[in-house]
Amino acid sequence: NFGMILSLAFIGTAFSAFATAALVYLAGMITYPVSLLEAFTYGALIAATDPVSVLATLSSISVDRNLYICVFGESALNDAVSVILFRLAQSFAHPDFHFSTSTFLATTFLAIGVFFGSMVLGYFLGMVLSKLLKHAKLNHEPHVEVIMMFVFAYLSYIISEWLHLSGIVAILFCGMSTTHYASHNFSDEAGNLAKGFLRVLASLSETMIFVYLGLGLAAFGNGETIYNWGFIALSIVSILIARCHVFIIATIANVFRSKQKRMPMNQQGFLWYCGLRGGICFVMALQLTENDNYRPEYTKVILGTTLMTVFTTIIFFGAWTVSLLDILKLKLTEEQVRQADAKVEETIGTLTNNPTIVSFIKSFDKKYTKHTLLMTGT
Repeated sequence: NFGMILSLAFIGTAFSAFATAALVYLAGMITYPVSLLEAFTYGALIAATDPVSVLATLSSISVDRNLYICVFGESALNDAVSVILFRLAQSFAHPDFHFSTSTFLATTFLAIGVFFGSMVLGYFLGMVLSKLLKHAKLNHEPHVEVIMMFVFAYLSYIISEWLHLSGIVAILFCGMSTTHYASHNFSDEAGNLAKGFLRVLASLSETMIFVYLGLGLAAFGNGETIYNWGFIALSIVSILIARCHVFIIATIANVFRSKQKRMPMNQQGFLWYCGLRGGICFVMALQLTENDNYRPEYTKVILGTTLMTVFTTIIFFGAWTVSLLDILKLKLTEEQVRQADAKVEETIGTLTNNPTIVSFIKSFDKKYTKHTLLMTGT
């Protein structure tokens, strides 16, 4: 599903941002007129999906593993792409920016460079952590191993921000690299401690985000937030329409897949449904209020619109997740789960045996990278 996930995260997020911007710009003439740049800025920030409640439901219910992987994978990379598009829009709003084809292309390629630079930095720091754990041999000090893991995760974030890269991309790929390499150098006690602590920290972070969102309704008053109900309704309709890129991408992906591996329409429908908005959108809307390059009234309208859009998608879409799984017949019996898992293993085996794709990468990783970074016997 790697190609599908990348397509949803990159092409899908960009499509969603531009489609939302176009709809908001054109229909906004009736509700709340905005410029093209203001429309693109809002399209970029509202393109970030955050299906936390959906993922929590899927993890407790037996569904096709491929569906869960697609939902999780898209949401992990989608936020990073949305943040980069948002920063790109802010750079266009700077008074010193003079729009032309050359400056637009240069800024766009810079944004792409920011993503890949952040990815390389994060992945590299995860590999450095693995190398340190290999030689430090902290088997009797599991708490130090866990602390080192968090230090390197934080380092990936602050170094990338210092270099004007994307912290969220860097920390994501640092985590992927840590899982692939450094986790094998953990002692058993450190591994269990890290997993338990991360689960608690993740739940606490998600809870605090929802608490902060709830407090935001009461806290951002006294003229700091403007609720334009026509624009709010337009925003919700726009993101639902823009989310239809899921069907386009899945249909194209199915053309290149065998009949057994194609994504059925009910899974495509559920993937479309998973476009909930969350904390990332809200944080970017807050940052926008501090940007003097935008109209103060516009930033207040965007903050109010984002708040209501986030609450609407979380409350209404999140509440109907289980019911929709029943309607679309996506819940699996134990026998269906075994058959689905067998199909996944068969797919992995096919890819591994392909001499031109995964086998070369895995062989190089095993012979050279893992040999250098992992302890003997892991």
